[in-house]
Amino acid sequence: MKTKTLFCKFILISSIVYGQNNDDFRYNQTDIVLYNVGIGAIFGGIGALVNKKETDEWHKVLLKGIGQGALGGYVVYESKNLLRQINKQQDLTYALYAKSVNSVGVSIIENASLNRDFWEVWHINFGFNRFEFYTKENFKFQYKFMPVSFLVNSYLFTQYDFRLRETLQTGEFVFKGNTISEFGYNGFALGNSIVYDQSFQNNSRFYTIINHELVHIYQHNDFNPINAILFKPISDLRNKSKFLNKMSPFIHYDLNLFLNSGVRYFEEINSGSQVDNFFEFEAYYFSDDLGRFR
Repeated sequence: MKTKTLFCKFILISSIVYGQNNDDFRYNQTDIVLYNVGIGAIFGGIGALVNKKETDEWHKVLLKGIGQGALGGYVVYESKNLLRQINKQQDLTYALYAKSVNSVGVSIIENASLNRDFWEVWHINFGFNRFEFYTKENFKFQYKFMPVSFLVNSYLFTQYDFRLRETLQTGEFVFKGNTISEFGYNGFALGNSIVYDQSFQNNSRFYTIINHELVHIYQHNDFNPINAILFKPISDLRNKSKFLNKMSPFIHYDLNLFLNSGVRYFEEINSGSQVDNFFEFEAYYFSDDLGRFR
């Protein structure tokens, strides 16, 4: 059994235990539940402390952040569970139900990280567009632009064929390529977008592939609360620029792509494989495709 780095232990909440089930996989359902609940609790607790008011008692803020974050993490787990219906029913529109639940879960964790009540602000993303709904007092809607996602989406638009139908069915930007399989992939997720190989367009595995990559998008969303934790430093930076300060109400700095990529890289090093690791296991698990894991 390989020794996990402290960094991976912290991010993955020490929930990954080897050889615990009869299927001879490194991970199991318990690991997945603990990961989703745990990462919500960690982000909720840390963010709440970072964003607490001077008059707040730190221990109360911490406990509230952890509890609220854990609740959001469980909702996120259930959203990934809903994705299984795509493959089971051979219907991409189940992704819209899952996306709605995922947005609720991520919003709860984000509110915890910002030291808010869980119901204050809700959001849902579509490509590089973020739609926020404020419900604490008077209802308010706010549109925000996500620059990192815009750069990713722009790159994909130049390299692959945009698929409007699958995009509307899943609520995520979907692209089709003709060289994906040459690199050993059936498809891949980059940020909050999916690219699949065109050879699977009418293949029986089409739904499994989309299902799998949607899980990776939700994993990308798992790290969204890092933006809330960095809220104060970003606010200090933009206050030094008149332009950024003026534009700030319309921009959401979506930096979770970099944290997600970094954690995945460390987990791949820890597991010694780009395929046999926790993130891939979770994607295979929620697409009911564990027979192909590894």
